Amino acid sequence: MKNSTKKYWLLLIVIILCTTHSLKMNGANSLIEKRDGQIIMDNGSIRLIFSDGNQFRLLSMSGKNESWLPAGGSYTALWQYSLDGPNGINPQLDPTNGVYQGVLVKEDAPEQASLVFSWKMRLSKDIYYPVRVIVSLSRTSLLSAWSIEMDLPDKWKVESVNFPCLTLKRSNAAKVIMPAGWGFEYTLNEYSEYAAHYPSYNGVMQLMCLHNNSEALYYASHDKSASLKTFKTKSHGNLVTISTEVIASQAWTPAAGGTFRLPWNTSVGLCAEGWQQAVVKWYRPFTFNTVWGSKSFASRNLPQWLLNADMWFRPHFTTDATRKALKEGLDFFGSDAACHWYRWHQIEYDVDYPEYFPAKKEFLPMMKEVQQMGSHVIPYINGRLWDPASKSYQTQGGAQSSCRKKDGSLYIEIYGSMVPNSVTCPSSEIWQNTILNLTKRIQT
Repeated sequence: MKNSTKKYWLLLIVIILCTTHSLKMNGANSLIEKRDGQIIMDNGSIRLIFSDGNQFRLLSMSGKNESWLPAGGSYTALWQYSLDGPNGINPQLDPTNGVYQGVLVKEDAPEQASLVFSWKMRLSKDIYYPVRVIVSLSRTSLLSAWSIEMDLPDKWKVESVNFPCLTLKRSNAAKVIMPAGWGFEYTLNEYSEYAAHYPSYNGVMQLMCLHNNSEALYYASHDKSASLKTFKTKSHGNLVTISTEVIASQAWTPAAGGTFRLPWNTSVGLCAEGWQQAVVKWYRPFTFNTVWGSKSFASRNLPQWLLNADMWFRPHFTTDATRKALKEGLDFFGSDAACHWYRWHQIEYDVDYPEYFPAKKEFLPMMKEVQQMGSHVIPYINGRLWDPASKSYQTQGGAQSSCRKKDGSLYIEIYGSMVPNSVTCPSSEIWQNTILNLTKRIQT
C-alpha cells in the first residue's frame, strides 16, 4: 500500500507539473495552447507561435518545414496607419506610438479560435482608443486569417492602413511571385523591392506568394469588393518584409465615431505542394464567391470566338509593315488568334482622349482583311483617362467626372505623350455615357 500511495502522489505531481507547463485552452483538441511564455496556434497545416509576455512578437510561422521567421521572431511593426482628424491633424501611427495591452483568447466554437491582440493609443490629453489585431485559425480552413480594427472618437477617420506587415527569412533560393499579367517570378536578393497595384496591369489578382526549395507562402486579400490595394515586398539583408497598403474609404469609419474595420481578412497559408497549388486550392475558390467570378462564361453571353481566342496580337498603327506582320502571324498561328488594335485612330496616342474618331483611312480595309482571314478585331480605347485640354472635356462636363484629391485638385497621370490626363471616376454618369456611346460607334 505504501508503494501504491507513493506512485499515486508521484503521478499527481507529474500531472500538476505538466498542467502548469502546457495548458490547452479548451481541451485536448484545442487550436490554441499556452506553454513556456508562448501562445501556440496550430491547425495541422500552419503553426503560429506568439509571445505571451508584455510585448507583442510573432515568434514562429511554420508548416511542414522550418519556420519562415528569423531566429527570435519578427520585430517589424505589424501595422501602420494614418488618421484624418479635426483641424487637419494627420498622424502616422504604428505600435511604437501606443502601449501593448496583451492578448485575449477566444474559442467561440470547437472548430475555430482567435487571438485578439490590443494596443492602447492616445490622441490627446483625455482621448484614448484601442487598436486590435485578430488572428484566427479553424479546422475547416488551412489558412490563418488576419484582421485589424480600432475604435475611433467622433470626427476621426482612417486614411490609410498597411497591414499585416510580416518580416520573413530570405533564403538564397527564395523567389517571389507577383500577379503582373500572367504572373512574374522574381529573385529576392539583398535589396529587392517589388509591388503589385491591384487592380491594374501589374496586379490582376489580390495575392502574392513566396517560395523556396521546399514550401510556398500564400499571402492574399479575400476581398469581394475588390478595393484598391498594393502588395509589396522589400528585402533588407537576409530578411524580406511583405505587406499590403490600402487607401481607406471614409465609409469604413462610422460618421459619428465608432469601430473602423478593414472589411476583409488577409489570408496567410503555407503549402508544401508549391505556390501554384496554393493559388488553385485557396484563391480560386474565393473568386467564385465574388461579383465578377460568380457568373459562368455561359451566363455572360460571350461570343464563341472570344472564348476560343487562345492568343492575342497587339498591332500598332495602320502601315504596310503592320499589315505584313499581322498576315504572317495569322497565317502561322491560325484564325483563333485575335487582335487588340492600337493607334487605329486619328488622334495622337494619349492625347485628346476620348475623341478617337474618325479612324485612320487605312484602318477599316485592314480590319476587313483580318476578318476575312477568320480572325477578329477589338480596337483599343482607354476607359479611364480624359484629356483636360480636349474639346469634349470642356463641353461635356469632364471636370465634374474627374477624380479629385483631398484638396480638390485633379488626379493627373502622364505617359509617353507627356500630356497630362485626368483620371475619370467610373461611377460618373457622364463618363459612363461617354464610353457607352463610344463603344456603340466602334461596333457599328
